[in-house]
Amino acid sequence: MNEDYAIQLAVQQIAPAEDYSPKAYWDVNGYAVGYGFHYYADGRSVQQGDTMTKDVADAYVYTVARGKWRAIKPCITVDLNENQAAALIDLAYNCGEGLVCDSKLLQLINAGAEASEISFQFEQTCTTAGGKYMSILYQRRVNEMQLFWSNVTNYAKINPEVILVGGIVIVGIFGFLL
Repeated sequence: MNEDYAIQLAVQQIAPAEDYSPKAYWDVNGYAVGYGFHYYADGRSVQQGDTMTKDVADAYVYTVARGKWRAIKPCITVDLNENQAAALIDLAYNCGEGLVCDSKLLQLINAGAEASEISFQFEQTCTTAGGKYMSILYQRRVNEMQLFWSNVTNYAKINPEVILVGGIVIVGIFGFLL
């Protein structure tokens, strides 16, 4: 599996779902900025009044996604393709790596459960915020589930911002090449 490609695919899910904000805002977990960042690379918490440029947020989202992958990878005991890893990275980004590692969803994936069981569990995992059901979180889980089951080569065909050139992945979602 190409981990860099999986992280890039995850960022393609994360960025639009989190929606960039240049100014700190309050959510159920405290102040966030950029693509829902609650902490900076140096560990400081985001504070009221903080700002982040889009260029910084676009670069930092990759760093955070890579960190989420590193955190959940040891919990995965089966081979995944890039889309499956990307779906789990997005879930970890949105809900936390601890939730992913301890989830019934990952237990089912690791056990090789039927697709219908895994799909059902995607729809049940992390769909609340502050104890309240959120349809936007449910839709994000559905999107992750669709990515999880999609064919890797077909994903690039239906998502033209992903370009494969001689085995190298170029992503143009943010208007620049990586």
